Amino acid sequence: MKLVSVIVPIYNSERYLEECLNSIINQTYRNLEILLIDDGSTDSSAEICERYAQKDERIIVIHVENGGASKARNCGLDNANGEYIYFADSDDVYSNDGIEALVSCAEDNNADIVMGDYNEMDWNGGNITDPHEMERIIGQDDCKAISEETFWNYVTKCNVTVFPHSKLYHRRLWESNRFNEGMICEDHYVLPNIISSANSIMCLKIKLFCYRIHDGSVMHR
Repeated sequence: MKLVSVIVPIYNSERYLEECLNSIINQTYRNLEILLIDDGSTDSSAEICERYAQKDERIIVIHVENGGASKARNCGLDNANGEYIYFADSDDVYSNDGIEALVSCAEDNNADIVMGDYNEMDWNGGNITDPHEMERIIGQDDCKAISEETFWNYVTKCNVTVFPHSKLYHRRLWESNRFNEGMICEDHYVLPNIISSANSIMCLKIKLFCYRIHDGSVMHR
């Protein structure tokens, strides 16, 4: 069973953090290294991280000075030991079998990237109409290989898959790539290199997590 490094940048997320962490530690895929990068939080997020680390030996907490999500993700990458990398956001909630499905697809198809779908929810967990149906690019199949051209066509039409979340990556893709620090929407600058370096991209028509939309998120602001 291959080790998966789950990297979670955290900044002042006390309101949602426990729900997020519970969804990660309860994954059906158990061989996880969970890297919680506390980005200089001024609320109780750091204390929550330490408390969870006490009860789950897979959790590693790293405290850094506030520098933004890109710096926190890069810190996670610098400390990751897994063969696969998965980025999680501290205000989202993850399907308990999502990582297992991603790893299974990656291993079965020798894929460098496996991407899935997600739902949207409001600040208190209510459902929001979901515009991100993966069947737009994979049709009636549950799992399908796509070309780089198809991937970017989907990005152009839907503007959702450029985010680092909703994907499992082979670690080799990140050996010479890092997020641009100090930028908003930093994903747009690193993902082209990552996608272009992938030998195989697979798509799964499953909902991996619930993406929370709220006033405090960077994307919302």
